Amino acid sequence: MKQVAFFLFICLFSITCHASHSSKEKILLDEVKNAYQLGKSETLKISVKKLLDYAEATSNDTLKILGLRYYGNYYYLRNEHAYAIEKYIAAIKIARKDESLKKFLAKLYNNIAYNFTKIGYYDEALRQLHNAKKSIIINITDNATKAFIYENIAQTNLFYQKLDSVGFYIKLAASVNTNPKSGKYYDNYIQSSILLDEAVLSWKNMNISEAEIAKLFQKAIVFDEKMDDFKHMCSAYSEYSNFLLAFGNTEQAKIYAEKGLVIANNNDYLDLQIQLCSSLSKIFMESHNYEDAYKFAHKSILLKEKFLEINNRQTTISKLAEFRVEEQKIKEEEKEKLEEREKFIKTLGIGVVIIAFIIIFLLLSHSILVNGKFITYFGNVSLLIGFEFINLIFHPFLYNLTNHDPFLMLIILILIASFLLKVHHKLESLLQQLLQKNKMKRVEIAKKILHEENISGW
Repeated sequence: MKQVAFFLFICLFSITCHASHSSKEKILLDEVKNAYQLGKSETLKISVKKLLDYAEATSNDTLKILGLRYYGNYYYLRNEHAYAIEKYIAAIKIARKDESLKKFLAKLYNNIAYNFTKIGYYDEALRQLHNAKKSIIINITDNATKAFIYENIAQTNLFYQKLDSVGFYIKLAASVNTNPKSGKYYDNYIQSSILLDEAVLSWKNMNISEAEIAKLFQKAIVFDEKMDDFKHMCSAYSEYSNFLLAFGNTEQAKIYAEKGLVIANNNDYLDLQIQLCSSLSKIFMESHNYEDAYKFAHKSILLKEKFLEINNRQTTISKLAEFRVEEQKIKEEEKEKLEEREKFIKTLGIGVVIIAFIIIFLLLSHSILVNGKFITYFGNVSLLIGFEFINLIFHPFLYNLTNHDPFLMLIILILIASFLLKVHHKLESLLQQLLQKNKMKRVEIAKKILHEENISGW
């Protein structure tokens, strides 16, 4: 009774400790997510450092990856894109060490691509988006991540004016991000980008009326305002202001550009400060207010110089070169691992064939007497080799099927082992029967030979 009570106490203590850790992780992650979605870079930096300290203390690689990813997002908000890319690369290095962590690769490649678009490296952005799409295929990926990647591809193709491709990926992103049963969005943050992309694409195509395009912009703005998503809200104000200016509505264009600039200044959104100052310069030029037009044009130039200084071209190229060297190393290591795995599978396969051949030969042989224990021993060896052979072949597929869940993996492997064991016992029984029949035949042959010899001797 005491032993049972002690066992229950240990179980309850373990569950309580696990729940305590999970609760702490959730609180830290929620802090980080909220700070990022509100676009508060300094708050995000403090929250990320707390998360990374906790990840280091608990040796939790998952939290390290998430922490580094959000650290990259902090630099993205600050428009320090080279440093953002550096943090994402550091997270990729950790994610590649373990199959269970590779599910983060698609998001990380997507983040790298998005930061490359911000500094004008569109070809490199498309290359990283290709890596992100490959990761979607190889690893089980959630709908929100897929939608984010497709939306990012749409944005990048917009630069190349591939409007058909932009339209295709926007529709794909919208469908993937919408729950077919409830109609709700998997990620509101991504949905705000999709809505703005739809408005910008309609403006580029001019396939609907000016009033309908304006409604699309307003829909995106209302969505952002409800969410308190300041970064997207600021982007929406900027794009809508440009749209209104293009159609001669300078008063409304000025209102939205000024609203956007207030948010950009409050949150240090340098890229949007540049866009909005440039827009206000054009608006005041249209209104013949040349003094303010010059003031905002000059401010836009100064901000661009600051942006270029932060995102030093040489630093970015250096980070990119480092990343490509690292990528090449990873590819070579993965190639070596794959070759080793293939060799091992072939070796095990040959082992199974040799043992099967020996058993069959011994069973069919009429000149060699075989002990049943010998067959049992070889059968057990072939069972172990067979299980390892199957495990090696199906291991990558099981990883993806179970979404890298070790408990589910264990259950599936136990089921496979149980099935093999059942088959093994049936085959062993069948072999023993064949062996017995073979022995009976040999005994009869021996008796017959002895009988013939006796007759001839007599």
